[in-house]
Amino acid sequence: MTNTRRGMMAAAGSGSFDPQNTSFPDSYVFTWGGNTSGPQMQNDTTARCSPVLTGGKKYRSFHHASYIWDGTSHSGGIDLDEKLFMCGENRSGQLGNGNTTDYSSPVQVGSLTTWASLATGGDTSAGVTQATKTDGTIWSWGEGALGRLGDGTTVDKSSPVQIGSLTDWSDGIQSYENNARVSIGNRNSLIIKSDGTMWSWGNFYKGAGGDGTTVDKSSPVQIGSTKIWVTCKAGTGCCIAIDSDGKLYTWGRGSNYATGQGSETDTCVPTQVGSASNWAWASLLGSSGAAINTDGKLYVWGSNFDGQLGLGDSGGGTNRSEPTQVGSLTDWKYIEVTIIQMMAVKTDGTFWSWGSGHVNEGNPRNNSTPESSPVQVGSRTDWLAPVRTTGSPMGAWNSAT
Repeated sequence: MTNTRRGMMAAAGSGSFDPQNTSFPDSYVFTWGGNTSGPQMQNDTTARCSPVLTGGKKYRSFHHASYIWDGTSHSGGIDLDEKLFMCGENRSGQLGNGNTTDYSSPVQVGSLTTWASLATGGDTSAGVTQATKTDGTIWSWGEGALGRLGDGTTVDKSSPVQIGSLTDWSDGIQSYENNARVSIGNRNSLIIKSDGTMWSWGNFYKGAGGDGTTVDKSSPVQIGSTKIWVTCKAGTGCCIAIDSDGKLYTWGRGSNYATGQGSETDTCVPTQVGSASNWAWASLLGSSGAAINTDGKLYVWGSNFDGQLGLGDSGGGTNRSEPTQVGSLTDWKYIEVTIIQMMAVKTDGTFWSWGSGHVNEGNPRNNSTPESSPVQVGSRTDWLAPVRTTGSPMGAWNSAT
């Protein structure tokens, strides 16, 4: 399939930093944080404050979902043979192996070797997994309430079920770029098709679905019809995306300035944040958000209760209603926002973390101290990007073991 998005993004901006054209399939993954149900794939349930190699192999796609307060979660990875492995909490059948038993070691989902990319998500009562195949189809399993699976029902599924019959949900390209085009929030899902259109389903409370309503949808509905989208993330009742013109959009729950639009008003359709058109990467979760522009500058907004904005004020720090720059550096590459922490990789391959210090909240700094400014994790310079996550545990891609 033609990768419409890639071509559009390449033409969109003139800046020196364009991660949407940065691909690194076939890389190792390290994880850390809460591990109550074993999602770190270490055959144990031990929480960790330092990154550990996950699954002992390279992956083409990897994702974490979690319930941050108790450390339970599930994870999944697609290996070099395009096999799908799942691990962790399984109360809703979100591991896709036909039962509801937790696993602390990876279990393969069926015997297929045609998986392309995946996302995991959920909230404190349930978990959901969605994945695309190399033939462009999309599949889901886990908690079905509120239409979360997108298969037209509200029934749990413990094995993969296809969403519709279309074959344009993925272009089959293995890259970090495509890992950021399938996303599950705490109650709704978001995906960008190979033609650049964006679709959503699940719980549309506070307008999280982006279709102009607050009515739940059990099947995919398109969000708008006039834009080509390049990256997206569903969060905690709110969502974020960047279009091919480099403009940043958010929608959904506005409390604590989660959408970065200058107020706490909920929005039911994608609404541009500011007027800039040079955004390259974005993430949000909980009530905080972050974005990196093509100049490598990092901006943050929203809740700052644990110093997770990295602006130097902690312990009830000041919330920010609009994007605010973190320092003056221009070497930020990828950012991932969790409930009360952020983690990022710079262009020199170093890894940085700030916010809450509790192990179940995903702190990789090998201590329990919260940090209100970015702190480097270790001394390695071969980090590629944070793993997409919806909480704890957390992870990062690396080029070596």
